[in-house]
Amino acid sequence: LRRGGLPDGGRHLLRVLLRHVEIQPGPGGGAEPPPRPL
Repeated sequence: LRRGGLPDGGRHLLRVLLRHVEIQPGPGGGAEPPPRPL
């Protein structure tokens, strides 16, 4: 991996993960625990 940035595949994966989190129900509404702050 290159230093200082993610390859295009990494950016795409990050977008997919963010979209997945948006679709999931909020804390208390699903089995997933609330997201931890980065």
